[in-house]
Amino acid sequence: MIGSIGNIHCSLRNLASGSYPRDLEIQKEGGAPDFSSCIISYLLSDELIFPNQTFNLCMNAIPKTVFVPMLIIKKGTMDIGFYNKAFGAIELRRWSNEDGSVHVAEFSIDGAMFHLHEEAPESGSCSPETNRAVTTTIGLMVTDVDAIIARALAAGAKLASPAQDYDYGYRQGEVLDPFGHHWLIEKTI
Repeated sequence: MIGSIGNIHCSLRNLASGSYPRDLEIQKEGGAPDFSSCIISYLLSDELIFPNQTFNLCMNAIPKTVFVPMLIIKKGTMDIGFYNKAFGAIELRRWSNEDGSVHVAEFSIDGAMFHLHEEAPESGSCSPETNRAVTTTIGLMVTDVDAIIARALAAGAKLASPAQDYDYGYRQGEVLDPFGHHWLIEKTI
């Protein structure tokens, strides 16, 4: 279980997305690697970068306000690998239902966090597939719009609008992910 930001204490043992033999603890103390880097380094390595040490997180490095979109997916969704294949997103943690379907998943794309959450029509949150519409487009600023669009299409996205340069100084193209969410892939030119 990963604790609250207040007294940051993280344990990565027995997460639903995998089983880890080690724990990683992060405590609120000054001047160390940032949270996302620690988690990502931990998940991708066989050993901790700093074995037998506690990672310290400087809370002053975290902005007071951070925008973290929550994308709604249909109940019963099992495969959310699209986000890694298309955008290089790293799954930080997941809560699964008893049948193994995704209840909530947390991802990071280059340190920008977002969540997937199964729909809950009783509280007004429905997936784009259920509504057959979206109310939000997720903008993803990248260095190579065409390469990311090609990668997303190869991972299962549908092209909504091809990449092109606009007179307001952006190159943009739009894809629909397999769950119906619109992604505006863009960069300044």
